Amino acid sequence: MAKGFSLIESLIVIGILAILFCIGLPSLSRFQGSVLLESSAKSIASELQFSQSQAQLQHISRTFSSANFPLPKSIGYQSPASLTFSPSGNPQVGGSGSVTLVNAQGKTKKIIVSSLGRIRIE
Repeated sequence: MAKGFSLIESLIVIGILAILFCIGLPSLSRFQGSVLLESSAKSIASELQFSQSQAQLQHISRTFSSANFPLPKSIGYQSPASLTFSPSGNPQVGGSGSVTLVNAQGKTKKIIVSSLGRIRIE
């Protein structure tokens, strides 16, 4: 007897692997969209913190505008946002606000700036 696998056995294994791959592919794209949304939200939070620290460091008002912050193709802003930090690092009076991102699957992430200047992601 010859050692090894026959052509039929190899084709059956390849067929089973192809079926498993086709079943797992949609969940992989959803996972990728969620990871991309999370990383975009963290990037914007980081940019807001940078604007806040620059306002404090330079003693000037600094504005973050969503128009100046490009996102990956599958991520978008739910509505345009602009947040201004005063020289103290706090948002300007009544300046608390949020930036909401949405991905292709409709999931959202909200970056919130409180009236005290705390930045968080929900």
